[in-house]
Amino acid sequence: MISPGTRARSAAEAERVIVNQDPGAWGLLSAPRMELPPPGAAFTDTQGVLPMDQLLDVLGQHGRQATWWFAKVPPEEGSDGEPRYLTITYRGARDYELRHSPSSARFPFILSCASGLG
Repeated sequence: MISPGTRARSAAEAERVIVNQDPGAWGLLSAPRMELPPPGAAFTDTQGVLPMDQLLDVLGQHGRQATWWFAKVPPEEGSDGEPRYLTITYRGARDYELRHSPSSARFPFILSCASGLG
């Protein structure tokens, strides 16, 4: 589902939207720890850990062609680093690009149900 009435916001702002919500509530997907390229670079989910089919179905149903925040990746285990954020640029009909985006970038965000995407 795409968040209603979205406005562009940074990853940190989007993250605040889901703080203190119930476990079944809608919010940014929490992605597992995974190797990512430098911020701003494209990447491929070679491990198949992201719910791409569900995300693409939602975007296809709503006909949205844009770039959206969709996931937060925790820092490396034992690290004091910041979380990293992922975006998806959807162009239609299975044409999409995933990026490791800096948290200062501003995009609308996709709402993903954590209980339904595990």
